Amino acid sequence: MTACFHTPGILPVSQTNSFEYHAITLTTPNKIHIVVIYRPPGQLGNFVEELDVLLSSFPEDGTPLLVFGDFNIHLEKPHATDFISLLASFDLKRLITTGTHKSGNQLDLVYTRNCITDNILSTTLYPCTTNPTTSHFQAKPALTFSLPSFLCRVIFSSPTLTILISGCKYRNGYLLLHTNFFSRQYLPSLLQASTRYSLQPLINSSSNTRSLFKTFKCLLCPPPPPPASSLTADDFANFFTNKTTTISSQFSAPHTQEPSLTPSTANIPLSSFSPLTEEEVSTLLLSSHPTTCPLDPIPSHLLQAISPTLLPALTYIINSSLRTGTFPTAFKQARVTPLLKKPTLNTSFVDNYRPISLLPFIAKTLERAVFNQVTSFLSLNNQLDVNQSGFKKGHSTETALLSVTEALRIAKAASKSSVLILLDLSAAFDTVNHQILVSSLSSLGITGTSLHWFESYLTDDPTVAARISSCLADISTWMKEHHLQLNLAKTELLVLPANPSLQHDFTIQLDSASITPSRSVRNLGVTFDDQLTFTDHISKTA
Repeated sequence: MTACFHTPGILPVSQTNSFEYHAITLTTPNKIHIVVIYRPPGQLGNFVEELDVLLSSFPEDGTPLLVFGDFNIHLEKPHATDFISLLASFDLKRLITTGTHKSGNQLDLVYTRNCITDNILSTTLYPCTTNPTTSHFQAKPALTFSLPSFLCRVIFSSPTLTILISGCKYRNGYLLLHTNFFSRQYLPSLLQASTRYSLQPLINSSSNTRSLFKTFKCLLCPPPPPPASSLTADDFANFFTNKTTTISSQFSAPHTQEPSLTPSTANIPLSSFSPLTEEEVSTLLLSSHPTTCPLDPIPSHLLQAISPTLLPALTYIINSSLRTGTFPTAFKQARVTPLLKKPTLNTSFVDNYRPISLLPFIAKTLERAVFNQVTSFLSLNNQLDVNQSGFKKGHSTETALLSVTEALRIAKAASKSSVLILLDLSAAFDTVNHQILVSSLSSLGITGTSLHWFESYLTDDPTVAARISSCLADISTWMKEHHLQLNLAKTELLVLPANPSLQHDFTIQLDSASITPSRSVRNLGVTFDDQLTFTDHISKTA
């Protein structure tokens, strides 16, 4: 829940002295304004005029508005006419409640706009038989009423919201809650919520020893936040890109056969993927850890919660990719985050970081669907090395360590000397040659649509990058034939996606130059941006 609090807990003395108020604006998951008002008993004075100023600060843009409190106004008396007319002018409708005054009048009022409320009742919150401070009932009431379902779930996970109206008083601009209400209701509820929040990680990891100890470590010894760094996103992007390019330039061009000509060692090749049922897609979704990427349209845990409704559409998307051998271009986007390799390293050196790619949740789900089928195929055909521990079911770093330790122990028991050499690869995953990888997959028996899926996964969208490259190459050729020279240093590329959520991340090669899309370009004195809003142009010329 996100709440934006209005600054004044009490209106400035220079402007008003007729009432006090407290207002909040809930902004998540939906927006609603809530205003609590207390007006001391006595003459109205400037109350109506000052209330007019307060209500005018809430624009009539369809946002629900809830105004309630102890107004100390007898609505049946003539002096309340201006007050009633004012609220009606703001389209505020009064909700009928039981009397809260000793004579049966309604002094605690509830008004709403663009908000449906019902089931209003008055309940005894706490006895006030000693030292009564007002002429209200000795049992101060709390108004309980239904609110929109989204607000109820956010605040209490209960169908009703209980708000204390006359069980509180203001002193020097501060809202004072009654001690009984605070100690008997608020504090126990807060303690229960805090306990549930603290225990939930332990409950979730209770069946996984590794996760359980990791949770204990985070709770008992939380890592300190890394110090601030002056490095920019461009610094990281240039370093990671140049590092991969430098390593790859050391190798000669791969000499591999075409995938279709590579002999397969599998008895029955994997030429196509099997389509998934809705139950299988549901299992993939619910068994995945709900990590959310900034590129996800909604949080992953929310997607899992509403997955029964979305299963037909998600199943269609996944099966379409498997059937056509095409990995969606939108799923190829990733948010790359630099992560410090060790907490003790200097944060000012870019080479102390490693890039971590955050992928969309649906993209990872599609990858798992393919991974499961490929792993099953390789296992059935005995294509996995017996000494492999990574990315193999039932294996991990623990099995790798046990295998090495056991081999060393056996050699020592046989009075033999051993030599252990530990190797490390530089940017191993970033420098995998795609041509060699596709050829290796083909040699393992992955052919047809299945192999096309991996080729699509590893390459950019040819319908965009290839066409642009071909077009620019033709232009460059024509220019040279007519003794004209393109200034590649000033050549710019702007991609305008169909909607803001789509991103095109590719590089166009022309001769020895690389051209990447820009967020904005300048054309004949006018700055065009990738969303065609002309915001940059307006800001520069205003």
